[in-house]
Amino acid sequence: MKSKIILFDFILLVTLIMVSILISSCSGKEILPGLCYTDKEGTFLCPEIEQETILPEPLPDLDRRWKDCEPFLYLDEEAWTNCILIA
Repeated sequence: MKSKIILFDFILLVTLIMVSILISSCSGKEILPGLCYTDKEGTFLCPEIEQETILPEPLPDLDRRWKDCEPFLYLDEEAWTNCILIA
């Protein structure tokens, strides 16, 4: 029984070591901002990544929505909410 536990622990340890080696060996590490290192290429300047500018969507015409949904204001609140979301 004790030998099975030792064998299981050994297999688990070897598996964890192999997985950690595989995961860490393939990535480039950024030592300083703008300076990267890999085992294959050594130290080099990191490639610049273009950041995409995301513009916010324009706000909808809230006055028109309010006027369109005003008849639903004093009815069921779910009907008014649906009108505001859909209009």
